[in-house]
Amino acid sequence: MQDNKLIAEFMGLPEQNNAYENPYSGEYIEAIELSYDESWDWLMPVILKLSPLTECGIKIQRNETIESAYSFVVKFIKEHNEVDRLVYLSKYTCDSCGDRTDRVAFNEDKDINECMDCI
Repeated sequence: MQDNKLIAEFMGLPEQNNAYENPYSGEYIEAIELSYDESWDWLMPVILKLSPLTECGIKIQRNETIESAYSFVVKFIKEHNEVDRLVYLSKYTCDSCGDRTDRVAFNEDKDINECMDCI
């Protein structure tokens, strides 16, 4: 159930009183009723949303089980969320490249703060 909630949040499903909007009916349902782990109809939109975030896209084999695809999706989202959290925790934004970083230095020639890669 926790993993289905993780996917629902990644997909941006509206939440109201610990219930999520069913993308097919528009009704709010309990987290236990989310069917990402049971239905290809629920899981495939998640895979399509994840695909551009991977280097080579996500390829589903004809004999792929929903369990293995679901497991991959959950693992990928957890790793993706961890990377986003670490980026968010970076304190500074480089004025040259726009990356977030823990450390910047003032570049007097350009009169801006830059990360170590841009200096």
